[in-house]
Amino acid sequence: TISAIASGHGRAASAGCVVGTFHPAVLGSYRYANADQPRVKYQHGGSIGLPPGVAALVEPTPGSERKVRFWNGNEQINTLTVCVEDTSQPIQRALLAEKPVENVESQSVEIALQPGQEVLLHIQLETE
Repeated sequence: TISAIASGHGRAASAGCVVGTFHPAVLGSYRYANADQPRVKYQHGGSIGLPPGVAALVEPTPGSERKVRFWNGNEQINTLTVCVEDTSQPIQRALLAEKPVENVESQSVEIALQPGQEVLLHIQLETE
């Protein structure tokens, strides 16, 4: 049907409209050269990805900003690293729940999520 073709029908990152929606929301990805290009990536405990029980939602922002809303559904603190992936611009500053983040490197930010907490991470990149 026309609606199946319009929604992707298995053509959005090889998995249809579910992945076509999931990637932009969680990774802030955009399509370039027929591939998903993430705006952010996550690492925790030496593994790539989010810790179990942690959810992320990337909010659409202009070029020099990244905003990611996190929710920690665990009963313990989760520490993770958020890496800016689609730019060579270094991170100028980062705010977690409107407070400055101390562990900021050129392309990554390390944050600690409190149990049951929903917070917004706001990353500002340097502009030329």
